[in-house]
Amino acid sequence: MSGLLRWRLATSEDRGHLSVFKCTDDITKPHRPPWVDRHPRMWEYEAQSWLRSLRPPHPLPKRLLVGLDADGLAAAIHWEEVDGPSYVDVIVAGVALRCRRQGGGFADEMMEQALDAMTARVIENDGDTLRVSAAIFADNHPSQRMCRDAGMRHRDMGGPNVQLWTMTLII
Repeated sequence: MSGLLRWRLATSEDRGHLSVFKCTDDITKPHRPPWVDRHPRMWEYEAQSWLRSLRPPHPLPKRLLVGLDADGLAAAIHWEEVDGPSYVDVIVAGVALRCRRQGGGFADEMMEQALDAMTARVIENDGDTLRVSAAIFADNHPSQRMCRDAGMRHRDMGGPNVQLWTMTLII
């Protein structure tokens, strides 16, 4: 699967690309707030806003992995080690709008690269198990598909309209 993008941990040089990262359509702003309520896929808008706010590099326990192509930042995934490297919570992930809906496997490659990086951290720390979790909006079917394809499963509801997805890898 690997090979669509060049992957690495984000550095301070990525701040400019992150600040304009676009992983959703523009919103139609009404004449007064709350304009956010107008976005048809609120979770995409929130992911884009979160990724734009990040200022790498991130010291442990947080990590931000970026995927680059000839046009710049194409994908990013941000996670936190909750209980050392053996328990990781995926905070946000996004694939650039220009790379989406092409059937190109960008999201699958992002998850593969992130899981490889997480697994490497577990091995570096002499661990043998990796538990990954992610909270996904119930209507966010592309992210659910991405997590399912990576081996995660919907475990239960993590709050109103939010699904909790998890996986455990024995290393």
